[in-house]
Amino acid sequence: MATSNKAVPIILVGALALGILAYFGMNYPSGDEVTGTVAPAERYRAEQDNEIQLGDESIQDVLQSDVFERLITDEAFQRAAADEQMRALMFGFAASEAFGSASVRGALSSEALRLGLSDASFSDLFLSAELWRAMDAEALRGSLDDERFRSFVSSAAFDEAFSVSEMVRAFSNERIRSTVNSEQFRIRMAEQLARGVTPEALRATFSEDLFGNSEALSALQLRFDDERLLRSFDSEAFRGNLTSDLLNRAMSVEAFRNIAGSESLRMGMRSPSFDKIFGSEELRGYFADANMIRAFSDESFRGPFSSAQFRELAFSSEAFKSAFSQANFAEAWRSSEALRTAAFDEAFARRGGFER
Repeated sequence: MATSNKAVPIILVGALALGILAYFGMNYPSGDEVTGTVAPAERYRAEQDNEIQLGDESIQDVLQSDVFERLITDEAFQRAAADEQMRALMFGFAASEAFGSASVRGALSSEALRLGLSDASFSDLFLSAELWRAMDAEALRGSLDDERFRSFVSSAAFDEAFSVSEMVRAFSNERIRSTVNSEQFRIRMAEQLARGVTPEALRATFSEDLFGNSEALSALQLRFDDERLLRSFDSEAFRGNLTSDLLNRAMSVEAFRNIAGSESLRMGMRSPSFDKIFGSEELRGYFADANMIRAFSDESFRGPFSSAQFRELAFSSEAFKSAFSQANFAEAWRSSEALRTAAFDEAFARRGGFER
């Protein structure tokens, strides 16, 4: 489709007018006249009472902007427009209220996050509902702020110890967690393990006189001959971090315990991307933002990132990132289905309009 730059705004406005008429026309009397100009504002407001409204001039401003032109001529966006599945993903994703959040837009411009999501093990963690339920807890976010804690949970010793389900179950018990976090336990552990880490020494360390009688403790005591636990407790660094307040707080969050007990998600914490991303003060600020947490807790927003093609568009397309880094453009796009349709159709036409 060969079109001069000067003619593009006129064509796009016309295309949008047709789209809006088709979308809204059935809801209004046939006598309502539209004579050659785009006049959807009143109809749009009638349909979208509780949304931020876009007037006629605002829509035309978006259509005629350089940002919009760069977006529809971007190759990654054009490929998305030519793929039915990608169009469907983009429609659901773009309609999310998350696009109104500066934190979400900021995170989506992060090179570190783009690289992290290209790592399958970290991607499984980042795109899990459990992580975002966990991130909703201030206790976990505070622990993740600490480099020592991130290093601990990404260590082989942590991975091995918490791959034992009875260990995870024990840390769901508040008394066990608080006792492990106590000075009395530190002294007991140092005394009992001074001559070597054995099943008997571990059982003496986690004794009922100190921890009380519970099913979780009894089940853990039966597993102290497991080589994974023996190797973990043989690590001085593991023993030191096990008694930290940071672990106590993190393990008080059920969603984090679920992550700690899942092999695929534990692997994500061992990925180099884990510390790189959660070690970034800027990104941690985004992850602490309520809008970010709500966005990635929503499958309709989080789900598209499972597609490599979508990630290419969201993270690698400079035109896409530039467009959605602008609050006005992002809100216009989110609020107007007709605008999204016009963008996809024009990008598809620019690509050549081949059969989808």
